[in-house]
Amino acid sequence: MVSVQLASTKHSISFLLFGTAMILATGLLIYIVGFSRSHPAYEKEHDALEDVFGPVQYINILYRHGARTPDSYLPTDPYNDIKFWPEGFGQLTQEGILQHYNLGGWLAKRYSHLLPNDWKQINKAIRVVSTDWDRTLASASAEMEGMFPIQSNSDEWKGLRSYPVPIHCLTDESDALLQVTKSCPKYAQLIKTMIKSKQYLDLFKNNEKLVEYVKLHSGKESLTLSDFQDMYSTFSIEKSRNYILPKWADKIFPEKIMNLVAASFEAETWTVEMKRLRGGPMVKQFLGNFKTKLAGSSLNISMYSAHDTTISAFLNTIDAFDSVPPPFASMVIIELRQLPKNDPFVTVWYKTNSSDPRLLSLPSCGDACRLSQLESLLKPVIPENWDEECKIDPINQPN
Repeated sequence: MVSVQLASTKHSISFLLFGTAMILATGLLIYIVGFSRSHPAYEKEHDALEDVFGPVQYINILYRHGARTPDSYLPTDPYNDIKFWPEGFGQLTQEGILQHYNLGGWLAKRYSHLLPNDWKQINKAIRVVSTDWDRTLASASAEMEGMFPIQSNSDEWKGLRSYPVPIHCLTDESDALLQVTKSCPKYAQLIKTMIKSKQYLDLFKNNEKLVEYVKLHSGKESLTLSDFQDMYSTFSIEKSRNYILPKWADKIFPEKIMNLVAASFEAETWTVEMKRLRGGPMVKQFLGNFKTKLAGSSLNISMYSAHDTTISAFLNTIDAFDSVPPPFASMVIIELRQLPKNDPFVTVWYKTNSSDPRLLSLPSCGDACRLSQLESLLKPVIPENWDEECKIDPINQPN
């Protein structure tokens, strides 16, 4: 027995030929030679866990879109004007495009053994799913651009620089997986209960002076945790553009608001029941992907392009969230590993920005969890039938 400690529907499909246009738009021209995974650029990195738990057989990848412009403002924000954001509100920036382009290349190197040598097999090896936002769709396209460059017979492709990979889009009405925007009356009820709870109200009571200060200077008559999350995102973006924050904001950002910001990311999955409806569908999907692979599927990679709240909801559901807001282009990688004739194991990595990924620690598990053990540990947060569990019992409704 291995004892280990974990260190740290309706889908519309868009074939986004994002590559050439976006690369030219950002002024990035790259000369690529030879599409062969034996090329030095794609030599597989050393895997220290392989001898103990086996090589990686399959990966689920969940990431936040790249850097974007703000999409929400306080009433007194001096930068609430399109002239400051030529890309448009809430849109991926050049930095965000390059973040995911580079991540695609990094993934291709780290997991070269999971990628096909023949471009005709790409769609049998990888499936990409995105929420229905420009910034997540564009991030997924940039990621594929970096992951699957055209390297051989480039003349035959008439200047095309990457192989097109389909991006499967979850509409707001159908998304019960990533943003969970599909109607779920039970979850909506749980949110209402949460904002009336002592835990929630105490947060504001304990930060009363800060809340009143923000109300006074922001122009907002009332504030929620979501307002503090939006404030954090917008101020972060404005500072990254070297815009000077108003003096009142500079006095509290970021340190003094971080307690409320962290709570805003945790609040969506505060209880086991909330975890089951918000993050549980992802847990169920990822484990289901592993089982499908073990049953003989040709698919090696499932990739999900989503948001900061998607990452925090998943990590908090598996009790691995560190309460730090997931930065742009942050990525969770859930690996399936197996040695011949041995049980399959799961390892979970978290990569932020350009840093090396860190192995996450899962409670009651180890450096790697047996798949069966992980399934048992997470059973309380995995919905058996999400649609049914989303229904409200009219007899037991709260007053």
